[in-house]
Amino acid sequence: NQLKGRINITAVDDGLISMFISSASEKMTAAEEEAALELPTRLEDVTGATWTRSLEKISSGSFATVFRAISEKGRVVSIKCFDMESSTVATISADDIANEVSLLSSYVHENIIGYITYGFIDRYCFIIMEHAAGGSLHMALEEYGKLSIGTAQSYIREALRGLEYQ
Repeated sequence: NQLKGRINITAVDDGLISMFISSASEKMTAAEEEAALELPTRLEDVTGATWTRSLEKISSGSFATVFRAISEKGRVVSIKCFDMESSTVATISADDIANEVSLLSSYVHENIIGYITYGFIDRYCFIIMEHAAGGSLHMALEEYGKLSIGTAQSYIREALRGLEYQ
């Protein structure tokens, strides 16, 4: 798979949007690992579509865990899962999530990870996003080490294309 620089736009409380290059910078805590096991593998979004998540996580951060998943029609996606009882996201409401996913799903650009839909199950919220099969820049650095100047320039150019999108 060819790696492609894509910007992951993440909604932050109060409608602020932060942009960052998708990465798997933090390891899951034991509590997060346990919570991930509690999350069902079959998830229904707000439209009634069913998604089946993998048992293996792609990455995790300070407030979410990301899994690969597949739709009923065979589309491979990523599912970002949040524990709504976690102190890091407890102040975010379901309406906030709905509004942000609605806004972010309108951003369509080859260098921006697309948001598709979302849902809730038990104490979890999940956001369905396009899957970047090549992985993140962080994963590339872990696997291949230091990048050549040409490769780094390519990543920066693609990230800037996503940032200039209006």
